[in-house]
Amino acid sequence: MAGEPQDNRGQRATDQERHDLEIKFKKEKAERRKPKPPPAPCEVFAAAQRHYDETIRALEASGLGPAVIEAGRKRAKQKFLEAIDGVI
Repeated sequence: MAGEPQDNRGQRATDQERHDLEIKFKKEKAERRKPKPPPAPCEVFAAAQRHYDETIRALEASGLGPAVIEAGRKRAKQKFLEAIDGVI
């Protein structure tokens, strides 16, 4: 009988550890579910500018005709303006 209380204490410690791990897991899961904050306006602008610049470079390097390149430039500018709409 002297051994039983010690076993119960060990079991209680194990139950407490399991409970603590469950709480920790639930907190971590809740953190993962939180939506990421929207990007800052300067980040949106910078990303749109990078994309625009890359598109223009690709058009210039493509060897396409002047009319196609001009159409691509206009479309790239339109997409850039759509991307930053409401940011500035």
